[in-house]
Amino acid sequence: MVRKCDFSLYVGLDLPVLTLSRVVSAAQEAIDGGATAIQLREETNDTARMITAGLALKSVLDERHIPLIVNESLDAALAIGASGVQFRTRATLIPEARRRLGEKALIGLTTFNAAEAASADPELIDFIGTGPVYETSGMPDWVTPIGCSGLKAFVDRCQMPVIALGGTDVPHIADVLNTGVSGIGVPISVLTPEKVTEELRLYAQSIADYRRLTIG
Repeated sequence: MVRKCDFSLYVGLDLPVLTLSRVVSAAQEAIDGGATAIQLREETNDTARMITAGLALKSVLDERHIPLIVNESLDAALAIGASGVQFRTRATLIPEARRRLGEKALIGLTTFNAAEAASADPELIDFIGTGPVYETSGMPDWVTPIGCSGLKAFVDRCQMPVIALGGTDVPHIADVLNTGVSGIGVPISVLTPEKVTEELRLYAQSIADYRRLTIG
């Protein structure tokens, strides 16, 4: 079964960096800026907080027809009724996630290993996230930037869409998209809090400009 989603501008909302009272308005600002999909992350593994935030987000995102992807927590994804889940440290849960979430759910794998990405089962996994492409504060310190050549290696070897995560600033967008990735991931933590919509519109416009010039 082919499960498709527009990951052109995939925006990550980070708890507890964003408070519960702020997460919904941040999502609205991201969508106004051109976000095509939203990921909810909770770095302290507080499932209850993720569920509370996710339930508040879901009604807003459903109205705007924007998918909500939950990071790492299958339990939260199920409780929220999210569009899908994305794993990195808990990738062994992917078969269970497919079984419990159903055939329509979107399931992603974040990996920094091209061989792991190449061996990903397209029956279970719908998209791959990898990076960072360039230096960024939005990824773990131990992850080495792979550059556009490294990103293209993932794209060439994967059987499913690849999303570039980290270090994909506006000046780099054309080079990043030229690798063949399907989308760009932007954590809201790298944006100016008062200018989320404004700054994301620059990303969205750069993506649109690239596609207009290369696709027509």
